[in-house]
Formats: sequence, C-alpha cells, structure tokens
Amino acid sequence: MLSDAPRIPVTGRVPPGAPTAGIPLTDIRTAGLPVAGLPPAQVPVAGLPAFRMPPSPILPIARRVLVAPTVLVAPAVWVAPAVSLPPVLPVAPVVAAAPAAGLYMAAGKLTADQLVHGQPGMFDHLQDRIVEMLEWVQSQLVERGYAEQIVEARGDPELRAEIETVIDRLILRRTSEKSVVRGADKAILIASVINEIIGLGPIEPLWSNPRITEVMVNGPKEVYAEIDGRLVFVPGAQFRDAAHLLEVCQKILQPLGRRIDLSNPLEDGRLPDGSRTNVVHSAIAPQGPYLTIRRFPDTVWTLKDLVEINSLDREMATWLAFLIKHKCSAVVVGGTGSGKTSLLNALSSTIDRGERIATIEDALELRLHPSAHVLRLEARPPSAGGMAEVTIRDLVKNSLRMRPDRVIVGEVRDGAALDMLTAMNTGHEGSMTTVHANGANEAVRRLEVLVAQGAEGIGSAAVKWLISDAVDLFIVVRRYEDGSRRVSGIYEIPVLKSVSEELVPTPLWEWEQSGTEGRKLIGSYVKRNEVSAQLRERRRLDLFPMTTWEDVMRMSEVPAALRRKD
Repeated sequence: MLSDAPRIPVTGRVPPGAPTAGIPLTDIRTAGLPVAGLPPAQVPVAGLPAFRMPPSPILPIARRVLVAPTVLVAPAVWVAPAVSLPPVLPVAPVVAAAPAAGLYMAAGKLTADQLVHGQPGMFDHLQDRIVEMLEWVQSQLVERGYAEQIVEARGDPELRAEIETVIDRLILRRTSEKSVVRGADKAILIASVINEIIGLGPIEPLWSNPRITEVMVNGPKEVYAEIDGRLVFVPGAQFRDAAHLLEVCQKILQPLGRRIDLSNPLEDGRLPDGSRTNVVHSAIAPQGPYLTIRRFPDTVWTLKDLVEINSLDREMATWLAFLIKHKCSAVVVGGTGSGKTSLLNALSSTIDRGERIATIEDALELRLHPSAHVLRLEARPPSAGGMAEVTIRDLVKNSLRMRPDRVIVGEVRDGAALDMLTAMNTGHEGSMTTVHANGANEAVRRLEVLVAQGAEGIGSAAVKWLISDAVDLFIVVRRYEDGSRRVSGIYEIPVLKSVSEELVPTPLWEWEQSGTEGRKLIGSYVKRNEVSAQLRERRRLDLFPMTTWEDVMRMSEVPAALRRKD
C-alpha cells in the first residue's frame, strides 16, 4: 500500500553538512513510488493535530499551508506612497523548528515538508500572479536602489533579511490595494517572489533545509532531493518551464563570471556557501536543463566526530591518527557522495599545526582545522570572457614552489595524478588526495590509467612502481544501502621488490555486514593484518609513541574562538 511507504521528517535541525548515518528514515516518501493520485499526506505540526485534506484541486493547498509551520502577518497600513515603509507588525510564535540563519519568517514561507508532501502542479493557480508580482517588485527594488545588492544578499544573511522585509511590505501593500490574492495564497505568493529574487526559485525551500544534502533537477517538472542518504521525489517543487529553470541556473553562474548556452552547454559553479553545482543545457539534455547541487560541508570534521556517528571505530581512528600524523601518504577511495571530503577533512585534523599545507580543488570544499596553516588554491575553467584556464595539474606544479610540507588535492581525475604521486615521492610525505573507485584494487587500476594520461609512453610496470613508492595507505569509504556512510576498509600499499611483481593492497581493517535491523545494516570492523614492519621502517614509526584515544580527542578540539557557528 502507498500509505505504508517510509517517510522522513525534514523539519529537524542538524548542523549544516553533517553526515546523517544512523538517523531513522521516516516521514518522507522515497523515490520510485508513483506520485499521481496519492491521497494528501498528513503533515504533523507541533501543537496542531494532523488530518487528511479533501482531494479538491485548490482547497488542499490553502489548508496545507494553514497547518504547515508558517507564520502569517496582517496587512500593513499604508498612508501614502511618499511615506516611508512602516514597520512589520508583530508575528505569532513560530511553531516549527528554528530555521537556518537568514531564512524568511515574516509572512510565512514555503517549507521542504510542503513540497515533499505536495502534489504536482499544486501552485499552478498562482503562477500568473507570481510572475506579475515578481516583475512589479523588481521594478520597485530598482527604484529603491537595491538592484546591485540582490546578488550580494544571497550570501549575506543580514542584507538578505533586510531585502526580504522590503519585499514583504511591498507585496502586502500591493495585495491590499489590488486584492490580488487573499488568505493562505498571500503567504505562498510572498514566499515565492522572495525565493525567485534572492533564492533558487522553486527549490529554495529544499536548499534552506540543512538536512537535505543534495538537490537534483531533471528538467522543469522533475525534482529529487537526498535526505539522510536516500533519494526522494519532490512533487511540489516544479518550475514553470525550461526557460524558468535556465534562468535560475544562469543566476547561480552569473556571480562567478560563467554562463551556460549553446556554445557552452556544460558548466560547474558554486553557491555563496560553497556548495557545488553542475548545469547541463537542454541543447544536449532535451528534457533539461539539468541542475545538480551538492551541499557544502560547513563543519570542521574530525576523527572523533566520525567515530561518534559509527563511520569507523576507535582503534581504526587511533591508528589513522598515528599514521597520518607521522607522514604516511594516503589516498581516500570511494564513489560519488560516499563522504570522501568529510574523511579527508577528518584526517587533516591529525596534522601538526605547525606544518604548511597547500589544498588544491576544482571547487573549494575542504574545511581543514581552523588553526591549521593552509594555502587554499582553486582551479579555474576557461571562461567566455577570455580568462585562461588554470587546471589542477597547474596548481599542483605551482604549489611545490610555495614550500608546503604537505599537499592535499581534493580529487585527481586526470594527468594530475602523476604530479601528485611525484610530489608524494619527492619530499612531500604525508600528502593526501581522493580518487573515484569502488575499492582498493580498483583504485590501483584507476591510478594507473590516470598516471598514463599524464605521461605518454610510461609503462604499466613503472606506474605500479611509482604508486608503490608514493602511497602508503588506501582508505576506502562507501555509502551503503541504508544511507549510512562509513569507512569500508583500510589498506596498506606494499613496496614492490621487482618490476614483475603485482601491486596488491594489504587489508588492515574491513567492515563486515552481519545482518539487518529493519532498514539499517548491522556489522562490525574486523582487523585483518598488523601494520607491516616495512612501513614502520619506511616512515620510522617505531621512533614515536603510539597515539592514544585521548590524543585523538585532543587533536579534535577546536578553540572556542575558531568554532563555526550554525
């Protein structure tokens, strides 16, 4: 039965970018279930009873908004156009969980819950009014001198709140004079216009919820969101048409000096918070455009944090802290969305604060310990304005002239792998990177292919020798079927003794599944082998005292003055 579909609450408050392993999957219908013809979903709100709404094409929208966590404001009183804008009237107490900083709360807002539990076309009856009001409000903002501040407001919560208040008052004035809409539709209209001007349009309510880690737009009428590692279809989030979706994509790219069109149909970018975006033009995606946004982790992750969410155990964390601290080079291996960046951040927390680190990325995602000595470098694609391309490989080469103790590359996916491995093998021990692969053995073959791209004519045996000399550890991470992300294994890379020898990673720890508990996978870590005498001698590990769990706790501490605020 459709009513038995698992549901996931999205109103909860968790730190932005936090891994969500272990959070129960309840309160949202999962992807793959049919949407057309579903009965209206129950939307529980603190202090209000949940109920089922009748299948009327219009009334369910109004009633749904009235019980959703929104706050309505009585219309403001306007004396004359020349009089300055009046203050916003007092609002009723908010019944929803506290929103992320900068979210609009003056006259109600659309929420992720409303969109996830909604129906396709639930706001179609308001689209003409939204477009008309949008044009009028934009003209008013230009007259009041806010035009140049709108782009800046998307990344400035205080300025955003100021402009939201102005928009709120403008619309209340307009709707009072013209009787454009009434009741709950007025709150939807206000929120929609604000989302169009300052936010991401119809998907802004999804991105404003910190528990949603990824939004995938497969054309104007098909939107998915990742919640707790699971894909969810969002029927209530729809764009008017392909042109509307393309307009939102251009708005994301414009501050970066980038644009997507027929001559440049593929483009990457990022939001003001650093979240990574990818856009595909409908020229090569006939059902598009396609827009994918992955949330930027806004938290300093440490090994202690990952142990607490069961992404690895204490013994593994202690050994990783010991090995990384004492200059063992590592490659984090995993697929898309497996948590490679979070693990790389956590490993970096073990590095001595006196070391100089160069981080190199396509888009700035890494968040190393706040007190670390870090040089952040970002690649740059060729632009329509004529700016020259700066590749990961260019940055790796240049970083070696900046006197780093270690180099951390967010991901190698081309010939930059050769430069990265060379750096690891020529005075930059303890450097780290990530690579896309399904496991340790696959990572060896993947690196062979990437290194070969960076040096024509290099033989397979020479590549294996280079990998063996440069890399000490493969740390494999995986996103499992229950949505959890964890380290699936730690492997030592042996030093080859002959050219003909095969390079086979040695497992140190591996996760073994023993069963299931509901939808949750049950298992434990099994120690396969001890760290070899060869690696101990190579990195002089026996000269240092073994790291303890108390040491890991100390490495994970962030001074109060440097902590990130939610």
